[in-house]
Amino acid sequence: MSSGETPFTAGKLRLVVAVPLFCLTWFCMEYLYFEHIHLYTYDLFAERVGFKLCWGCLVFYPYFYSIPVVAVSGENITQDASFSAALFSIVLFYMGWIMTRGANYQKYCLKAFPSRKTCYGGFVNQITVPGSSGRLLCSGFWGFSRHLNYLGEILQALAVSFPSATIGVYWPLLYPLYYVLLFVGREQDDAAICAAKYGAAWDKYVKKVPW
Repeated sequence: MSSGETPFTAGKLRLVVAVPLFCLTWFCMEYLYFEHIHLYTYDLFAERVGFKLCWGCLVFYPYFYSIPVVAVSGENITQDASFSAALFSIVLFYMGWIMTRGANYQKYCLKAFPSRKTCYGGFVNQITVPGSSGRLLCSGFWGFSRHLNYLGEILQALAVSFPSATIGVYWPLLYPLYYVLLFVGREQDDAAICAAKYGAAWDKYVKKVPW
């Protein structure tokens, strides 16, 4: 690019910019579309709407999540990601999205429609751990892992940051690293809360779904 040009004015939108831009746009639009599901997630029912959530959504996230795009948008960045790297990132992103959205939607169906015995049009049975009062899912996404939704979000963040890493710009990897650090602590808190709340039923679930 010549002096004064940007990835948006040089006549071609480079893949290293386009891929994270597309993924983050999908992330935001999809989040708003499924906003009713997020009312049943950990962020709200455990942490409530307080300083942490408001500051994060209004101050931290808008700037931090944009790092994978901003990091490769300067005039000094002339390299581009390969098509194979871009394709890998998009596939990885949607794998993570399926894990996250799939698990969260299944849990939403259990809480919003507890009388329903199936989810996803009857393809997934809503099976819960005996003794949990119908609250601990152990089928579908929740039969694979206790927090497949967390893994999905980490994979999405990694996918968004991967194109820049292929051209030697590594600091966008702070995005997936942030998720790893966030979810390690959250998983431990959630496990402690569930153990105290469900007792023996939680022990059964951990034995059935060890990961």
